[in-house]
Amino acid sequence: MSNRVLWSLGALCTVPFVMVLGNSMLVPVLPQIKESLRLTQLEVALLLTAFSLPAGMTIPFSGMLSDMVGRKKVMIPALLVYGLGGVGGGLAGIVGAGGKSTYAMLLCARVIQGMGAGGTYQLAMALAGDTFPRKERTRVLGILEASNGIGKVASPLLGAFLALISWQTPFFLYGALAIPAAVLVTLLVREAPEHRRRASDHQSDHQTDHQNEKSGSNVPKPGQTPSKTGGLRSMLKQYRSDFVRFFSRKKWSYVTSYAAGFVCLFILFGILADFSDVLSAKYGMGSIERGLVIAVPVSLMALTSYASGVFLSKKPPDLLGLTVWGGLALMAAGLALNGALIGTDSAFRTPWWPEGVLISIAASAAGLVLPALNTLITSSVATQERGLITCLYGTSRFFGAALGPAFFGMLLEFGRSVMLYAAAFICGGVSLLAAVLLDAGLLMGSEK
Repeated sequence: MSNRVLWSLGALCTVPFVMVLGNSMLVPVLPQIKESLRLTQLEVALLLTAFSLPAGMTIPFSGMLSDMVGRKKVMIPALLVYGLGGVGGGLAGIVGAGGKSTYAMLLCARVIQGMGAGGTYQLAMALAGDTFPRKERTRVLGILEASNGIGKVASPLLGAFLALISWQTPFFLYGALAIPAAVLVTLLVREAPEHRRRASDHQSDHQTDHQNEKSGSNVPKPGQTPSKTGGLRSMLKQYRSDFVRFFSRKKWSYVTSYAAGFVCLFILFGILADFSDVLSAKYGMGSIERGLVIAVPVSLMALTSYASGVFLSKKPPDLLGLTVWGGLALMAAGLALNGALIGTDSAFRTPWWPEGVLISIAASAAGLVLPALNTLITSSVATQERGLITCLYGTSRFFGAALGPAFFGMLLEFGRSVMLYAAAFICGGVSLLAAVLLDAGLLMGSEK
């Protein structure tokens, strides 16, 4: 790679790093927020959901918009909104009266932040897919996923150290990092010529329609039905037609891939949020100790993501499919063993590290799965529709991150062992689904 390409890739890597702080940095801080605002475990888990759910709902629209106007024109404002939403959360904690009123303000800030997050990492993946040829794409996407993983590693440590000042302080870091990331993307990242031309054509069509309306050239003649389709509407119609055409042919592979991405983040954030609470309540760990412990599984996930991306580069599609369902099976095994370990805790007080090891196995398995999924999704479609397809995949990941902590929090009523067995069952089911329905060759066989 040339120096310019390396600088561009480095700037793109700041996007997943910054985005992943959105939830991961707060995980070791949640017990402190819970105690300060007198919240239940479900209420504090909703602080993660309030970020991830709006992000998941926003992602498809940002992807479709980026296909029309360009990736950077969506990604850069999204980074700024993300940073400002984080700063708003910190201000809510400072100016609020405490208790439920501060909690409500904090939830609103998290929703705003999540809406900004919806236009970040997935568009960075789509832009990488536009820019790099297929033979380099798996490696590049592995690096992006590793950057996401490094953010997961750094975030609990950053959150824990900043929480020594106050629980509000971590929120201000979002703005301090997101704004420079937006500047780097603006200055260093170039879009593929084909995509810039497509965005330019869209803007030109829109301007032509506007000029025609002003000049009266679009005014219908007597007896003629007024035209309701301008450049934008005709483009949306063609876009929808193209999307339905290629999605319907690969629908089961897409659905399976989206389900796999959902489950990986669903499990990861669910067990990390629960484990953080256990480390605090059961083992009496402070925020720094919790941050260091949680950093272990996410560090292994980051390393596995990078190694998987390098190894799978230039490998046949079938090996990517095998990595997806095999990694999910490994994840399910780690969760089931963890459930069995928790079941023995009533008779023997186990230390925290055996559970940490099993959680690390599950996190490493997620590190195997995600780069393979990233490559399958971004390579399954031509540049013109890559934004929407990639962002639908991102939506599934964000919904997983949104629902995991709340799901695990609700299942705590039945015991942690039951909670982990249920998670293993879900993960194993999706692994079986992927083994049967995921056709990696079909997904990667018709890229333009």
